Amino acid sequence: MLDRINEVEATRSLSEFWLKCEMVILGLGFDGFVYTIASKVGNDFYYYDNLGLHDPGDSAFYDPFLEFCCHSYDPVPTGVEFMADYSYIPQSAVDFIQHAADKTGMISGLGVPVRLAGSNRYGGFNLLTRKPRAEFEAFISEMQERTQLFCVLAQRHIEQLLDQEQILMQGAEQYSLDDAEKLGKLTTRERDVLRRLVDGISRKACAHQLSLAESTVDSHIKSIYRKLEVHNRVEATKVAFQGAL
Repeated sequence: MLDRINEVEATRSLSEFWLKCEMVILGLGFDGFVYTIASKVGNDFYYYDNLGLHDPGDSAFYDPFLEFCCHSYDPVPTGVEFMADYSYIPQSAVDFIQHAADKTGMISGLGVPVRLAGSNRYGGFNLLTRKPRAEFEAFISEMQERTQLFCVLAQRHIEQLLDQEQILMQGAEQYSLDDAEKLGKLTTRERDVLRRLVDGISRKACAHQLSLAESTVDSHIKSIYRKLEVHNRVEATKVAFQGAL
């Protein structure tokens, strides 16, 4: 996984990035994906998929992901196999989800928000499969944390490429003051450990790189999680990204 992330982060354009990103996502066991991110006020967006649902500049673009999945970092099951769970969504969203299934064969998926509504940019990934519900639930129980981590790390590079190509520039302010304050509580050594966690490095490798005992690294990680008010590497990575570590 780390090698794949490094390959993605080595790309120098959005077109090159999406070619590498598709290889990783398909390698994780998904059949397709949609990425959508919008400006804070929702009047501009950047969109990419490998399914042909929309052209990138489609003026009639609509994605219920932005409306319903970006108020929390919790991943959300998506697709027609899960549509009955969301009785509150409007007919327009139901029609879109059914249209996507009819056109692509994708019936289940995992929505992974990487930026929340209220941020200058908000949106994320919808990773899709042709698996029926029970099969998908068994699959994602094994893959969810790895998938979330990849999406968060990929978003870090997407932000750089969006700025480089001057897309959604009104969202160029990239950090959360709350998360920046949390990061400010970390010691220098804790920040060193966190940077390695964010880069996908194992605890053992982290200990080796910093010339520390693994037990010391474990103690630093516990302190990092406590100060950042998180419970795992994925959540810590989001705080680091949002707070501009």
